[in-house]
Parts: sequence; structure tokens; C-alpha cells
Amino acid sequence: MSILPDEMISEILSPALTIDDDAFSDMSPTSPFSSYAPSTSAYLLVCKSWLRVATPLLYNVVILRSKAQAVALARTLSEKRQKNDFGKLIKKLRVEGGYGDSMYTILQRTPKISDLFLSFKIFGRDGTAGLCKGLHLINPARLILQDSVFGCSPSYDEDGPSVRDFILPLVRAKQLHTVLVPGPGAARWAYKTFKGCPLQNIHIQQPLWHADLALISDPALEPLLRYITKESGALSGVIAPSMNPLSVPMSAMSQQVQDRVWSRVLYFAMSVPERARDPMCEDLPRRLPLLLVSKIFHRLGLPYHYVHILLTEPQVFPNFASVQSHRLLIQTISSPCSSSISWTDFEKMAKLSGASLRECCIQVEQGNRLSPAVFSDLAALQKLEWNCKTSFVCTSMRTLVDALSGLEDLKIRELHETFLVMLSLMKLKSLRRFAFSCSLKCEPFLRVHGTKLREIEIPLALRPVESLSATVFELCPNLCSASFSWTYGFSKCKRAPNKKVFLPGQPASSLTELKFLISHHMDISLNEYGTNNAKMRNDWKDFFDTFSYQDFPSLREIQVTSFGWPTNQRDIIRCFWVPIAEALLVRNINLTDSKGKKWRPRLMVNERGLKKRL
Repeated sequence: MSILPDEMISEILSPALTIDDDAFSDMSPTSPFSSYAPSTSAYLLVCKSWLRVATPLLYNVVILRSKAQAVALARTLSEKRQKNDFGKLIKKLRVEGGYGDSMYTILQRTPKISDLFLSFKIFGRDGTAGLCKGLHLINPARLILQDSVFGCSPSYDEDGPSVRDFILPLVRAKQLHTVLVPGPGAARWAYKTFKGCPLQNIHIQQPLWHADLALISDPALEPLLRYITKESGALSGVIAPSMNPLSVPMSAMSQQVQDRVWSRVLYFAMSVPERARDPMCEDLPRRLPLLLVSKIFHRLGLPYHYVHILLTEPQVFPNFASVQSHRLLIQTISSPCSSSISWTDFEKMAKLSGASLRECCIQVEQGNRLSPAVFSDLAALQKLEWNCKTSFVCTSMRTLVDALSGLEDLKIRELHETFLVMLSLMKLKSLRRFAFSCSLKCEPFLRVHGTKLREIEIPLALRPVESLSATVFELCPNLCSASFSWTYGFSKCKRAPNKKVFLPGQPASSLTELKFLISHHMDISLNEYGTNNAKMRNDWKDFFDTFSYQDFPSLREIQVTSFGWPTNQRDIIRCFWVPIAEALLVRNINLTDSKGKKWRPRLMVNERGLKKRL
């Protein structure tokens, strides 16, 4: 990198260090900078040339989100050393709190601020004396004020004295030429209020319906307005005539080229990637109209029409039996839990599409003492979500030992105990993930297939784990990820796991990830639900304090899905999970929230100065 000129290094680093102006001026209730992403200041530590080039880029826009950050910035700007011009590099400053006396030092040493963002979401202990004292020291060209009182107090009057005190100086100055307002009613208010100013533009930020235009029909107001309109109703069906009505696209190309081009077009037009990613998604355009365009579209689009099927109305499934088998190239088939198909239809589907079906997540109606031969037809199946209480006759299993040889992911919602017995008699050589959400005796199955598993998900509240004669980690010694879920019962969801579950006879050296799947409305992060909540918090704290970390030497991540990391300093101090996350970091283990975000240590202020929380 030493041979690269500074200008080129700057171009390389700019995308990573530049803060978009839309994000800087964002006035959403949750700050866009509250994400727990790695700090961009790490780029400055790569080498001296990056430090030299990246420093102006880093200081160009400064975001202050905590008192510790303000103290650190004030200390940096106050250091008496040669060429300490960091304050002159700051052009934009976003302050999301009061942050005490440090703000005066910052404003005193940042004379070139052109854009200032001040948030009034300031809590009681957060002093504003330094901020108020230092505002006269700067002269920004743009000032953005985020008022949080309106959202906090139902009795807040937006036309009250505090608002009028802010508006009157602007009216008296008679220099205002551009106003941004949320809607048409606010546009009329702005025109009336600032009528004495040399207004040039009134921007309405939200798109307007045509019916809203009547609210801004004032002839004097209309020339000043800037807005966009929403389309009401369907788009116009009028299509511009072709320059040559007899022309056929790609008519000069060979049929093979035409088929490849149109096939690729239909692949995206029929939302094949989206349906593969989420087979249960219903908010997608219909595919059938495209098949009716022409014979070519019908021939090329038919495989895409059948490749991913969602059975929202299972009564139409018998119609598939009347379709020629070469058309049924189904890869995924899914249905809501409220819909089910008959066992006869399931057998037909397996025979017609077993060679191509990779994912099956449907509910099948219950049958009694049926033959499991249907599973030998599912040669390509990789994922099976079983939701059926059919019982099977498992006396003649020799021909089915190699059935479901490609199955990698097995999830069970409902079953008859003979289903698990049947699977225990198969080889299932590709099985890697096993999950279930019902009460079952899984030990015989785990003793047969446990060594193949890399991931497992078990409902902890149903106590199937505690009834095992050995721990899950002994039955499945090669697990990389283990998930434990709770039912939605209030008391069961918040109770910490039994410690005996996590005491394997020998170290589980391959486990790297541990997940506790708990519903969001069972969050115990903040101090709620009174005494019961305090007991549950103590229960979870004791679990992490006494957890046998030495038995999981490769563990690097623990996820708890009941909460999200707080987005402001006040909630961070109150959050139950923060001290646990910092204690885990000492062991090189990350605690993640429901979105998979890792906790990152933050600067904190104590009596002796700054320190990093770990």
C-alpha cells in the first residue's frame, strides 16, 4: 500500500468512512447510528498512510451518542500537541443528548461546523449547560432540531408558547426561503405563518393523493409547492402501439437462443428466486397470466410455475394427479398449518415429483398402520417438515434402509411414535439438522443418528431433554449449533434452562453456537413484571455465572432471541443482558440479540475518567 498515492487511498476509504447526509439528518425516533456495527475508526489502525489519509475523512462528520464519547472527543481536541487541528476537520456534528460540560469544549474547538444536528431527547441526569454555553461559538449554515416532546407528552401543544418563541425570530428575520413540511395541511400553515418571508419553495415530504390537491388549491400557494403524487387506482392499461406491429422479438435468432433468453426473463418475472428463498411468501405476483401470453411463454414458463408450490387451498391438490408427470417438476411444496392434504394425494405427489422434490413442508391427514414405502419415492428430498400423526407398519423395512438418502434437514411438528421408529431403521446418511416442537421420545433416534447431526433444536419446556439418560451433547458429539426453545407459557418461557442439560460427560469440543429461542414478548431485559421478573432475572444470571464453560471450549456465540440491544445510553445502563454480555466477552464468547447482533463494548465515564466496558 505504500506505493499508492494518498488520493487513491482516499478514494478507496471514502465509501467506508463517509456518512450519508440522509443518515446524518435522519429524525426517526430510533437513531440510524444505534446499530452495533464495528467502528470505522479501525481503518486508521491499519498503517500510517491509512491513518494520515483517513483521519480527515473520519472527523468530517462526527456523531455523539453518549457522554463518554463526548468526553473522549473533548479530551482529544484539547490535547496540547503539535498539529492538533482535529477540531478544524469537523464540518458536521450530530449531538443526540446533552453530555454535560464536554460539549462546551467541543464547540469551542470546532469553528468550521457547517451542519449541526441537536436532539432534544435528553434525559433528566444529562446536563445541557455546556451545550447551551457553547452554541454562540459556532455559526452553522444548517441547524436540525429533533423535538421529542411531542411524542412523549399527549398534552403537548404544537402551537404553544415554546413553538411560537422559536418561530417568531424566523418571521422577523425575513430571510427564510425554503420550508419542508410533512403534509398539505402543514403547507397551508407554513405559507400563512411565513408569508412575510421571501419564500421560494415549500416542499411537502409525503406523497399526495390526488384528493389532497384540493387542500392546496390556493393560487398564491401553488407556485411555491414542490411535491409528488401517488397513483390512485390501477395503472393505465393503454400500451403504446409498436412501430412495426408485425415484428417478432429476436426473430432472426435461432430457436435455442430465443428459448434461453425468454427462459431467463420468465425465471425472474415469475419470482422463482423469491419463492425459493421463502416458499410460504404469499405477497408475490401471480404466475398464471404469464403462461397465457403465448405458446412459447407457456412451454418455457410451465416448469417455473410448478417448481415452488404453496398450498393455501389444499382442495385443489387432487387436480395435480391429472397433469402429465413430466410437467410436475416440483422442487418445494409448502402449506400453512391450517391446511392439510390427504394421504392419497401425498402418495401421488411423491410418485410424480419424488425425483425433483427437494423441500416438503406440508400437513398430511392422519392415517392408520400405513406402509412407509412412499418415502422410497422421495429420492431428491433434502428438507422435510413433518406434521402428521399417521402410524406406520415397520415390519418390512429392508427395502427402505436407503430411503431418504439425501435428507439433510428434518423438522417434526406432530407425529406418531412409529414415524421416529421408522426413521431409526433408515441410514439417513446425509442428515445434518434435526428439530422438533412436540413431546416425543427421541433418545433411540439420537443414539442411531446423533453422530451425523451438526445442528439440533429442542423444546426445553416440554422436558424431553431432561428425560434422556445421557445429555444431548453426549448423544450428538459432533454438534456445531444447539438451539433450545420455550413454549409461549409465561412462566416456562422465562425460566432458565436446567444446568444438568449442559453437563456433558466429556467436553463438547465441536459446539460453537448456543441459542435460546424465546418469544419477544417474554423479554426480561428491563425492570418489568415486578417480583416475578426479578426472580427470573436472578435465575438467568445464576445460569450464566455457573455455566460449565470448560466443557464447551469452542463456544464462541450465545444467542437469546427475546430481546434487542438498546439504542440509547439510558436503556444500556438499565439493560439486564449488558453485564452478562461483557462477562462473556472476557471468555471470548459473543452474546447476540434476536437479530444476531453482537454486543460491542462502549466507552464509559467513571470518577477517574474514561474506560472501556469489557
